[in-house]
Amino acid sequence: MDQQTIEQYNAEVKKWGIELRYALRARIGSLGIKGKTEMLKQARTPEAISALQKRIEEEGSLIKNLYAAFRQQDGEIFQIGIKFPRSGVWVQKGVANRHPKTNPRRLKDWFNSSLDERLPVLADLVVKYKADKAVNAIMAERMKID
Repeated sequence: MDQQTIEQYNAEVKKWGIELRYALRARIGSLGIKGKTEMLKQARTPEAISALQKRIEEEGSLIKNLYAAFRQQDGEIFQIGIKFPRSGVWVQKGVANRHPKTNPRRLKDWFNSSLDERLPVLADLVVKYKADKAVNAIMAERMKID
């Protein structure tokens, strides 16, 4: 690929990564604790209030600290990473601190479903820019005489 095509490819991949980040943030917000204010008012013990406040802070921390990272090789993006606090894994799996295993929390799929929805767009984008390169590599390999 020429330099202009590489820059266009990188820009489209970055746009896809940023759109995924916004979608993930929106999904996290939609999974949040419903009626937070009412729950805080109804909490009877300091421990219950503290635990609820911690959950609310963790949700905000996950949203604020979620971002996309891109790795390049020879000027082209070849890897996209979505970075977030470890608490995001626990939310995805439905695990909580001091929550008994006999009464598991519901899984809250905020990551995999958002990624699955957007992967076909990324696949089409990669095919658009990389299909010729892949075909040329295959043809060059087949044309070799041993």
